[in-house]
Amino acid sequence: MTRCQRSEAAVIGLATCFALVGGFASFFMPVFLRDSLGFSGAAIGLLYAALSLTSLASAVPAGLCNDRLGSRLPLLAALLAAAAAVAGLGLCRSLWLYLPLYLTYGLASNVFRVSADSLFLREENDPRRFGLYSAARLAGVGVGTLGCGLLLSRLDFPRTLLLLAGFSAALCLMVPLLPRRGGCRSKLAGYGEEFLGQPAAIFFAGWLFLFTTHWGAEYTSYGLFLRHGLGLSLTAMGYFMAGQFAVVAAAAWGAGRLLRSGVSTSSMLAAGLLASGLGLVLMAVPDLAVSAAFRAVHEVGDGLLTVIMYARIKDLFGSQRIGGHVGLVQFVTTLGALCGSLLFGPLGEAYGYSLPLAASGVITLGLVPLHSLWERRLAGATRAAAGGLAPGRVVALPAPRGLGAPGVGLRRR
Repeated sequence: MTRCQRSEAAVIGLATCFALVGGFASFFMPVFLRDSLGFSGAAIGLLYAALSLTSLASAVPAGLCNDRLGSRLPLLAALLAAAAAVAGLGLCRSLWLYLPLYLTYGLASNVFRVSADSLFLREENDPRRFGLYSAARLAGVGVGTLGCGLLLSRLDFPRTLLLLAGFSAALCLMVPLLPRRGGCRSKLAGYGEEFLGQPAAIFFAGWLFLFTTHWGAEYTSYGLFLRHGLGLSLTAMGYFMAGQFAVVAAAAWGAGRLLRSGVSTSSMLAAGLLASGLGLVLMAVPDLAVSAAFRAVHEVGDGLLTVIMYARIKDLFGSQRIGGHVGLVQFVTTLGALCGSLLFGPLGEAYGYSLPLAASGVITLGLVPLHSLWERRLAGATRAAAGGLAPGRVVALPAPRGLGAPGVGLRRR
């Protein structure tokens, strides 16, 4: 194994291991908060909104820090902070103590995500590697969900949280294995010009915001839907979610290979949106077989879209400022999750936990015609640009940067 391969394996391995902790936080914590601590739906929504707010505030600074200082130091700090926050969650019982702990965990998990993504994307250009990275990280969430479900059948929530805290701290031992990358100083204005100066980047951000509102529905409602809508035990929830994450990981792995083989981003995007949205709507049916089948459909869509997101970041922005732009994209996705948490947390408590899932699916399905309109706009702009060139000056260039761009386009210099 070459040094480059060892470095890549270390990044993927660390991201996968930390995702084990994220699987517990995403799906089991709402059950603990409601059933063991007696928190209301509004209180649960508040906690996840606080987690999102911290992520929102830290996304861009974390990205800039990665560009200037490298990624190893932010990753180390994030692991230690996450360990402290998760240990606190296992020891406390009050909402007002949980609030700062969720803020800390949100900060740590977001800094970790931005740093790991920045480190990986700075080194990679092959879509197959995007698929491998996404698949490994998502598989980590699935294994974490299954493992925590099994732990909860033998231990209570507080002791499980303390074990996860110790695991997070132990991951610090992997940081020295990561590649060293020196920082570079770029003017802040350069980030804004590169992001806001591209209409395709603005569309990309808007699409991601609307799409990630369904994350808020899942954070606040899906675990409770499994528990109370489908009547699953905690162990059964673990098996159920592990199976679904196996599906999304396989879809992400396959998506990377499909992009590499020449399948268009546009086709994959449309298929991903349709599968994700339709799956969300129909997995809200309170029948285990139907819900499980359409959860799998939803996860196939999410797997495709995760790889497309990484490919678009790499396509839209160069490696020099990749950390800052990863932070900007993380800001947008976190804002979508925040709005989803605030909207769908109280909605689920008032009208049932299936409604937020179905409503967020309708939003995702609405992105399909929006994407189609964007494609037509790009195609029209390409034809207009081609018609305005002098004879003999029409040349084929790489596709315009942006989500769902046609295969061939024209770029103005």
